[in-house]
Amino acid sequence: MLSKGKVKGKLNRHDKWRTILMDTSPFEVPIIFSNDGFYKNLLSLEGRKPAFISFVNSLTLGKTKYTIPYRYKITKNEKSFRQLSLIHPSSQVSIANFYEKFDQLICYYCQKGNFSIRYPNKVGSLFYFNSPLSDKNKFKNNSVDTSDIDSLVKNPASYFAYGGYHRLYKFFKSTQFLQLEKKYRNLTSLDIGKCFDSIYTHSVSWALKDIELSKEFTNHHTFGDEFDKLMQKSNYMETNGICIGSETSRIFSEIILSRIDYSIESELKSIGIRNKLDYDIVRYVDNYYVFTNNNESSEVIEEIIQSNINVYKLHLNDGKKIKYERPFYTKKSKITDGASSVLDKFFKYFIESEKKGSNYLTFPNKVRRPRKLSNILINDIKSICYDVDANYHDVASYIVSAMSSRISQMSVSYDYIEEDEKKGIEDYLSSIFMIMDLSFYFFTVSPKVSSSMLMSASILSAAKFIQNNCSEKLENFLEHVLNWVVQLSKSPEIKKLTNKADVVPVELLNIIVVLGDLTNDTNIEFLVVEKFFPKRKGGYRYFEIICGLYIAKNNPDLHYFKVELINSASHLILEDDNLPYSSECIHLLLDVLSCPYVPKDSKIDLLTKAWPALKKVDAGLINLDNSKATSIVNECETMDWFVNWDGINLLNLIQKKQLSAVY
Repeated sequence: MLSKGKVKGKLNRHDKWRTILMDTSPFEVPIIFSNDGFYKNLLSLEGRKPAFISFVNSLTLGKTKYTIPYRYKITKNEKSFRQLSLIHPSSQVSIANFYEKFDQLICYYCQKGNFSIRYPNKVGSLFYFNSPLSDKNKFKNNSVDTSDIDSLVKNPASYFAYGGYHRLYKFFKSTQFLQLEKKYRNLTSLDIGKCFDSIYTHSVSWALKDIELSKEFTNHHTFGDEFDKLMQKSNYMETNGICIGSETSRIFSEIILSRIDYSIESELKSIGIRNKLDYDIVRYVDNYYVFTNNNESSEVIEEIIQSNINVYKLHLNDGKKIKYERPFYTKKSKITDGASSVLDKFFKYFIESEKKGSNYLTFPNKVRRPRKLSNILINDIKSICYDVDANYHDVASYIVSAMSSRISQMSVSYDYIEEDEKKGIEDYLSSIFMIMDLSFYFFTVSPKVSSSMLMSASILSAAKFIQNNCSEKLENFLEHVLNWVVQLSKSPEIKKLTNKADVVPVELLNIIVVLGDLTNDTNIEFLVVEKFFPKRKGGYRYFEIICGLYIAKNNPDLHYFKVELINSASHLILEDDNLPYSSECIHLLLDVLSCPYVPKDSKIDLLTKAWPALKKVDAGLINLDNSKATSIVNECETMDWFVNWDGINLLNLIQKKQLSAVY
C-alpha cells in the first residue's frame, strides 16, 4: 500500500455550527445524506431574501416547544434491530447553541470519573488525516479552515477532541490491556442493558448536584437543567430515554456514567478496595470491564456497580455478563484473529506488496481457479465460526472491510507503478471480480449499515479503476454488480428488512444508490426500482424518498416512480398533524424544495399548503402569497440541505462518513 503521512488542518474554534457537521446526526444514514448543506446554509443565511430568511428561521431557530425525532430501525444482529433517531433541525441548532455556551463544562463533567476510555477532553482545534505523500505535499505548511474541509473530503472531526480510545478494539490491542492482563488474573465484562433507552433525562441534574467547581464556571448552576430540557425537547418531551445515534446523546450519557464511576470508586475505597491496586475498571460507553485477582472482589465490585447505576434507573444486563480467566481472549477476538489469519493466507495466493521508493504498492498476480479459491476461504471461515460457537454476523463486517481495503489498495497502487512493470489488466479484473463476489456473499448473509458503506466504496473504487484503465469492461462489471444485487434482493436477511414497515433498509439503499449512480442504463435503473422499492402501505418514508429521487432524476422511463415519490412526500408532509414539530417532515420538506428533479409548480404547491401549519406555531412567520412562495422556492433551488443533488462524489462522501464513525 502507499506510504502515508499526517496532514494537519486547523478548525475554527469559534464556529459553533461545526457541531452540526458531526455531533447531531446518526452515522447510520444513507450515504447521500449529510448535514454539510445544512451547515453551509446556516453560515450563509445573511444576504438571502427576507421571505426565505423568515422561512428558515422558523424551521431552525427553536420556535417549537418540542420536536419529534424521525425514528427508524437498522439491523443490530441476526435476531434484533436497533432504533435510531434523526433529530429535528431546530433541536440540532439548539444543541449547537448549548455546546457554545457549555463546552468547557461538558469536558469537565465527562472527566469526573477515572474509568472511561472514551470521553471528550477539550474543544477540538485541529484535525489530522492520513494521506498519500503525494497529496500531503499539497497541504504542507497550510492550515485548512472548516469551510474548506469538503475539498479534502475527509472527516472534519467532532466538535470535541477525545481522550482514550476511538474504538473499543483498539483498547484490546493496546499495551494498556496487556499490562492489565499481566497484573490481574480475572476479567469480568458487564453491560448496561438498554442504556440510552433507560436514561432518565433528569438524571443529569442528579449526577451534577454535589460536584464542586472552580469559580471560572460561573454558569454551572444552569448546565444540568438546560441539558435536561434540551434532551427532552429533541425527544418529544420524553423524560425516560434519549435519542439514540447522535454524539450528543453519547455525551449526555457519558456525563451521567462518569459521575457513577466516581461514586463507584469512592464506595469501593470506603470498604478498603483500592483502584489501581486491588482492581482496575475500564468503561467504554455503557460497557464495564472489571479486572481483579479473585472472584470475591469481582462479585463485590459488580454489586457496587449495580447499586450505583440503579440510583439512575439503570440495570446490568445479566445475559451479557461474561467472566474470563487469564489469558483474556474473548470470542470476538478469537474469531477476528482467526479470520485475519485465513484472509492473510487467502490474499497471499494472488496479491503481492512491494516497496517502491517511499511507497508500498499492492498488485495482483494471476488468479487460478478463482471459484475453488473462494470456496476454500468460505469453508475456512465456516470452520472458525463453528470452533468458537459464532456465526457470520460476528465476522462478516470484518471480512467485507478487508476485501474493500484490498480493492482500494490495488486501484490506487496502479497509478504509481511504472508502465513496464504493470501486471496485465486481466489479472486486476479477475482479482477485483473475485473479491467483489466474496464481499457480496458475506454482506448478503449479514447486511449492516457499516458494511454497506464498505461495499459501496468497493463498487465505486472498482468502477473508477475499470473506467480509467479498461473502459470497455465497465459494462460487464456493472452487469456483474447488478447480478450480485439481484441475488442480494432474494436473501432472507434483506427480505426481513424490506418486509417490515418500521424498518428503513439503509443497508440496501446505500448499495442501490451507488448502482443507480454508476449507470445510465434505463433497464438497470428500472430493475433497481422494481426490485428494491416495493410499494408500501401509506407510501414511502423520508430516506426511501430521497434515495428514490436521487436514482430516478429526470429519467423519463422512471417518471411514474418519481411521481409516486413526490406524492408520498406530499402526503407524508401535509397529512402529519405535527408537521412543524416532525423531524422527518421538516427534513423532507427542505430536501424536496431543493431537489432539481421535482417540478417547481409541485414545490410551490407543497410549500403553500404546508404554510398554515408552520404559521400556527410561529405567529411571526410572514404571510405567504404566490410571489413569496416562488421566491422561497427559488432560493431553495440554489442550495442543498441534507442531500447534495448534483455533482456529488459518492466515493469521497463515503470516505468522509467512514472516518466519522464512532463505534
